[in-house]
Amino acid sequence: MAMKAWVPAAGPFAQLQREMNRVFDSVFGRHFQPVGRIRAGYVYPPTNVRETDDAYTVQCEVPGLEMADLEVYVTGDQLTVSGSRTSTVPEEEVTLHRRERDAGRFSRAVTLPAPVDSSGTEATLADGILTVRIPKTEEAKPKRVEVHVGD
Repeated sequence: MAMKAWVPAAGPFAQLQREMNRVFDSVFGRHFQPVGRIRAGYVYPPTNVRETDDAYTVQCEVPGLEMADLEVYVTGDQLTVSGSRTSTVPEEEVTLHRRERDAGRFSRAVTLPAPVDSSGTEATLADGILTVRIPKTEEAKPKRVEVHVGD
């Protein structure tokens, strides 16, 4: 089965949301953007969560960032990835026709489905993908139950 990215529905409510965002941005500037970079159905950084029998693997797209730009925390059953992206466009003497890449602080929290062992968490960054492997607690790992046939 092919997976497709979820795109917010078009229509009067999406149009109303865009118009409200435009009004708030024009009045307050971009100071009140939600944490996680939620805008028009887009959340930064885009994240995938996979589960195996013994761990969760979370992958976040963070192109152009180094490990020094990122902070990774595991608290209880929640993983938080935060950091900062600097602007690559000089602000002076430039005519900017389009700006879709945000700059500034970001934070993304993902609640995992079961308890995890945060002491064994490993994070790696390669080719713009942050991969965080978080082992499950022994209680959360699946256990095989032997079935006995009754007489």
